[in-house]
Amino acid sequence: MGLKFCANCGKSLEPNQLFCPFCGKKVSPPFAESNEIKLSDDEKVDQMEAKIIAGEQMRAIYAIHADEIAPLLTEEELEIMTGEVVETQQWEIFHRHQKKILPLLTAEERAKMDNINEVMRHIKLSPRNVVGPLIKDNLLARLKEGKEIKTGRLEVRQDGVIFITSPRFGNELIQVPQEDISEVVINNKGPFAAGTVTLHIKDGNNVILVLSNADKWGSLIAQQLD
Repeated sequence: MGLKFCANCGKSLEPNQLFCPFCGKKVSPPFAESNEIKLSDDEKVDQMEAKIIAGEQMRAIYAIHADEIAPLLTEEELEIMTGEVVETQQWEIFHRHQKKILPLLTAEERAKMDNINEVMRHIKLSPRNVVGPLIKDNLLARLKEGKEIKTGRLEVRQDGVIFITSPRFGNELIQVPQEDISEVVINNKGPFAAGTVTLHIKDGNNVILVLSNADKWGSLIAQQLD
């Protein structure tokens, strides 16, 4: 079998590599299928190398624009960006603030960020925890699951939504990261009657919240997506 080459940097590749180990660019089919679910040990190494390269490029961009980007971040986010190397967490911070960060970058840097996003999205990550600063909470919220209504606490955070069921329902924790929400649909029945806020999730599932002042809570959640 002949050598394959990266379409981005021109370096030679092994036939089954998913990412270029030199520039981090995803390899196009048919030499690597982009929707692989089970990875061989070699493919996992390819992903790790690609993640490391993407992380280095991202931190280089941050270093150049630190004076402009740092004021956009919370203290916790700033600590992650300047602390030990954790590529996935650092990428999540960039992704969370990308609408404000991208205008600061040159065309070449934006192209690198597109590549970084492509690499990091492809790598299978553990479900992300919602840990951003609390915007507002509701201690009288309810969660509708089928015909069952669960009482609990709703937390609207800067990076997503958390619902914690009451002890009666086992203190179950439901986390919906901001980037997983495709749409917020509000069905309000007035200030004194409970309406619903439906979070449409990109994987096809829905989270249905039953709330008084549903329009205000739905708008608050939707604002975090802008």
